[in-house]
Amino acid sequence: MSNSNVVYSVRLMEVMAQAEKRIAAFYETCGQQFPLSRKFWEGLACEEKGHAEIIDQVMHAAIEEPEMFEAGESSPLEALQAFMSRLESGFEMLTNDRLTERNALLMAYLIENTFAEHSYARAIKAKDPDYVRNLDKLTSDSAGHRTRVLEKMKEQEGI
Repeated sequence: MSNSNVVYSVRLMEVMAQAEKRIAAFYETCGQQFPLSRKFWEGLACEEKGHAEIIDQVMHAAIEEPEMFEAGESSPLEALQAFMSRLESGFEMLTNDRLTERNALLMAYLIENTFAEHSYARAIKAKDPDYVRNLDKLTSDSAGHRTRVLEKMKEQEGI
């Protein structure tokens, strides 16, 4: 990767890791706000923290061995920053008791459907198979999160 691509990709991964950590904090707060579903929310939060760790590892590898990475197909930094602003808005609603659990689940579903949760492997191209697997894991985990959120929504409809 060229120096400018390395700088951009590292900045992108910093924001990606911040997004994952903030998503985890949102889910943890949902667990506190909705104690009957605490285990559900804590499970999602734990996985999002793991995603942040993966991104941090890939970022450090890109700094140390930039030749093992290439700039990806898309450059979603601005979109990712806009996503973070929207997440903060939802977080504020949650902490001010203006978000029902149903709406928190809807928000979680939207979070897990954003490009942020879909495009990590497209945004950063790794040549090392281990990093490729780790980036692909983020995408597959998000698909699992969507399924779990939908199941939780259906479960609540039956209450």
